Amino acid sequence: MAEKTVKVDEAVHQRLEELKQSYGVETFNEVLRHELDIISGADIDTLAAFLHDDLKQLVREIAETIREIGQLEERVKEERRREILEFFTPDSNTVIASIKFDEKSFQVEYRGQDGEMKSCGRGWYSSSSEKPKYGRRSDISDNTEAEDVLEQVETKVSGSYGRWAS
Repeated sequence: MAEKTVKVDEAVHQRLEELKQSYGVETFNEVLRHELDIISGADIDTLAAFLHDDLKQLVREIAETIREIGQLEERVKEERRREILEFFTPDSNTVIASIKFDEKSFQVEYRGQDGEMKSCGRGWYSSSSEKPKYGRRSDISDNTEAEDVLEQVETKVSGSYGRWAS
């Protein structure tokens, strides 16, 4: 990406710094992408707009399951041209779980025992496939069903919440 320079006065700079904290992002570029609505909000239907209908339904259920686990706030970030819905604790700002979206897939991650983010569910579809494929980690399999992914996400995110939200 070509970098550009934007000159701002001190008041604007200060407000951008405040918005970095508010959005939980690291750069002014990310702040402006939020403010200019270039990054989606935390609406699952918007984030999953390109996904196969079966994947959309499953990711809605996953997001609802995560929301029911505990007191978490949500924000959307962008990383490597993928939008990421993060579920984080309001007090410590610790990300407990996230869902990454692109045009063909979603991937769910949770904060593991070691503090690193780890994959716990995935859905993928290509026009060359007969139906969507699912996985409980970063890989996909013909033997994994949507229900298996939902169960795995609930188990791992519940554990993560218990470990990291206190």
